[in-house]
Amino acid sequence: MEASTFFNSNNDDRLYLAEDMARHFARVLTNGIFPAPSSNLKVTEQDDMYVQVAPGAAWINGYVYHLLGTPKYIKLDVADGVLSRIDRIVAQWNLEDREVTTKVKKGTYAVSPVAPDVVRTSSIYELSLATVLVSAGALVIQATHITDTRLDSRVCGIVSSLIQPDTSGWYDQFFAKYNEAMAGWVNTFAASQTARQDDFDAQTGANQDTFDDQSEANQALFDAFKDTWAAWFAGIQDVLDGDTAGNLLALIQALQSGKQDAGDYATSAQGTKADSAIQGVKVNGAAMTPDAGKIVDVTVPPVPAASSSTPAAPGTAAVGTSTAYAREDHAHAEQTAVSGNAGTATKLVTARTIDGVSFDGAANITHYGSCSTAAATAAK
Repeated sequence: MEASTFFNSNNDDRLYLAEDMARHFARVLTNGIFPAPSSNLKVTEQDDMYVQVAPGAAWINGYVYHLLGTPKYIKLDVADGVLSRIDRIVAQWNLEDREVTTKVKKGTYAVSPVAPDVVRTSSIYELSLATVLVSAGALVIQATHITDTRLDSRVCGIVSSLIQPDTSGWYDQFFAKYNEAMAGWVNTFAASQTARQDDFDAQTGANQDTFDDQSEANQALFDAFKDTWAAWFAGIQDVLDGDTAGNLLALIQALQSGKQDAGDYATSAQGTKADSAIQGVKVNGAAMTPDAGKIVDVTVPPVPAASSSTPAAPGTAAVGTSTAYAREDHAHAEQTAVSGNAGTATKLVTARTIDGVSFDGAANITHYGSCSTAAATAAK
């Protein structure tokens, strides 16, 4: 059948259908997206499992698709928990439905998934705008999972005149350079991560060494404290044996009052006061009832220590200020001189009478005993 377009009608003898118009322009322009602006029908990521298609236009088999004003949002199915898939976003011309729309073609789950093929028949023709990797367990779509296919003339391409340039080589070259750059970046990142890990390991080792040293120092302090405590406990263990409460109360009372001496708490082999017992405790003169739940805070007065100084030389008498007590084997210096009148006197300052006879110590006196007879008195 021969056909030609377009001539003026004469009495309706030249009526044309929409497909006649589309067939006419399909011979003039090739299928694809319009090149300007650069964002024309570009697919980008959105929240959750959504992607958006930017406003733009496409030409398919002489029919024009327009996405005007605002982007179109397309929701992808949820991800599988184990396997991944690759979906394809297409602009689809459907002759039976008499429309061109953008939609998602869901891929098949696989360990190494591939995107669905584009369909191009007499009734359906598709332009691939992008492919989207839906990783296993993914909750959102990331920008790195979207591959823009608009410039790949094998699945899309751009609208041109009668001659459609083959941009597939450009597309392959671009992504080869892109993959090369990405590989270099990955290697650089891996080297940086290795260096950072080495620095981290070195710092962690240094911190561990410091921690170990501090732990050893702390253990040494603890051991020293434990030894000190053990020695102290061993020293009071004998005191606490037997009547523990009575002995401890007696010891506190002795330290508090400062009036008892060590002999009060000697054993039976050390003195006669070993059987002494405290009958009670008073606080400010009032008797205190024993209570195991109370803690007595005792301020212990200083205990006098034995003197280590030589006894003072003879001289003028003085009360003294020392708080030390004298040792049992101490000795004072011998008195070899007397000063004052006691050292130079030769007689008594005031004479005294001895049986009626005056005596001042300067010379001897003669004394006769008393007689009871007159003759004896006369002899005297």
